Amino acid sequence: TLSTLVKSDVTFVSQEGNISVQASKGKVSVGGKQVVELKSATDAVTVTGTTKVVLSVGASSITMDAAGTIEIKGVNVT
Repeated sequence: TLSTLVKSDVTFVSQEGNISVQASKGKVSVGGKQVVELKSATDAVTVTGTTKVVLSVGASSITMDAAGTIEIKGVNVT
């Protein structure tokens, strides 16, 4: 187990290579009390799940599963 508590910013920078975060036998969770961003400055952002990908906010959600089913839910879907 590696656990670190810091009271300032933490930045990981790779000048020429990739950065990979991986859990061999558990989930990977990223959270924050403010905005959490996942972005690419020059290319696409890809989200991949083996069985399902769910995007949700409030009463709205988009669920895509491996069988090809896409489900869109919301109070006002247009």
